[in-house]
Amino acid sequence: MPERRTLIVNADDLGLHPDIDRGIETAHRDGIVTSTSISPVGDSFDHAVEVCRRNPRLDVGVHLTLVGERPLSDPAALGGLVTADGRLPSAHPGLAARALTLRLRHGAVRRELGAQIERVERAGLRPTHLDGHQHVHLLPGIWPVVLELARAHGIGWVRVPSFAPLGSGRPGATVLAFRVGLNALRRVRCRSLGSLRSANVTPALGESGYLTPERILRGIAPVPRGAIAELVAHPGVTTPALQARYDWGYDWSGETSALTDPELRRSIERDGFELGSFANLAA
Repeated sequence: MPERRTLIVNADDLGLHPDIDRGIETAHRDGIVTSTSISPVGDSFDHAVEVCRRNPRLDVGVHLTLVGERPLSDPAALGGLVTADGRLPSAHPGLAARALTLRLRHGAVRRELGAQIERVERAGLRPTHLDGHQHVHLLPGIWPVVLELARAHGIGWVRVPSFAPLGSGRPGATVLAFRVGLNALRRVRCRSLGSLRSANVTPALGESGYLTPERILRGIAPVPRGAIAELVAHPGVTTPALQARYDWGYDWSGETSALTDPELRRSIERDGFELGSFANLAA
């Protein structure tokens, strides 16, 4: 039999909003989501912890969050990591500008990201992987801290994303430039992983937030035999409250429907994929 491919379906943003949490739980219980990443600074963190406790087979990682929310640490100790009003920058361009102009202090980044991981652990969860909200964990001044904390906390997997093709999802100029930068960083970041591991590919990443069964199958088709692919997903339940809180334009309910489509699971298995998780691969 040809060597099988492993597909980890990871739902990001658990803990940001209860309507996201609801979709993730449904997509795990009734669909193909095997893993999730919890944001320790999200408004629904406590609710998200209960979701994880109700679903012990759902693999859990930490969605390191340095944009769009309030930090766990005292803003006065975070320097250039926060804005004048004590919040984290609203989105990745603001944080990238601070990172590239060397305004991020190692100690401040470590303080905040360490606090985020520790909050997850204090809740009784054992994170198996780290990734970053809007992928900012790959930025200079942040990436070394992420590796340091992964090793210190015994977390074996760190996401190193790539976009292929770059233009999927029809991004604007700013987002496209950010994707180009992340793709350029991937090779360098992978070389610095050492004993840590990352999925080989992140298929359909440019369409995450708008995934359909067709887009998922098209995205995973080129995954090489024997490779580990991480499908980054954003299921949820689209409500006026969620849309008012996050104006990303995601089709949260559409992704939940796609990820719970029985035919999609059958197609994935027919194509030689085995659904897995970071926890399974670490065992």
